[in-house]
This record gives sequence, structure tokens and C-alpha cells, in this order.
Amino acid sequence: MNRLTFSIEVFGERAASAAYESRGDNGKYLEHLKKLLRKAIEEELTESQRDAVTGFYFENLSVSEMAELRGVNKSTISRNLHRACQKLSLVMRYGASPLYLLQE
Repeated sequence: MNRLTFSIEVFGERAASAAYESRGDNGKYLEHLKKLLRKAIEEELTESQRDAVTGFYFENLSVSEMAELRGVNKSTISRNLHRACQKLSLVMRYGASPLYLLQE
């Protein structure tokens, strides 16, 4: 997973790519994904995992820069980032079903 595909305008700061700008047929589903990802970041991650995700994907800090700012080893940041991505992947996989659209 790279920064571009991960950052689907979660906090309204930027769009990952021009493809996400169009609302077409997928607009409702993309909004659902954004809300789900925002909620997962806020509620499912530990504080250190949330800091790692926010710093790396939304503030474009490197692992080395985050480690220096927080006064920890690079391996700690890397481990938190990896665990956060695993957790978010599970949440998105099981919570992103388009079946919710049929209920509206």
C-alpha cells in the first residue's frame, strides 16, 4: 500500500488522485469508505498507531523524521505503522461492503 492509494481525502485535506474527484456512480460508496476509514483511524488504532499513520500518510513524514520527532527508534515507528495498516485493512475489508447501498 502506498501513500497515494491510502489517503482517500480522509480528513478533507486532499484527494489521493483525480479519480477520486469524480463522483459518478461510485460517489456514495467512496463517501462510505472515507467515513469508515476516518472512524477506524479514530476508534480502532492505538494512539501510537494513529500518530504513525497520520505522520506518514497525511503529513508526509518519513519513518526517520517521525522517530526523531518522537524520540523513539525507527523500528518502533515502522512496527506501529505496519500494525496500523494491518488493522485498517481488516476493518476496511469487512466494513466496506457495498451491500449497505441497497438498504438506502
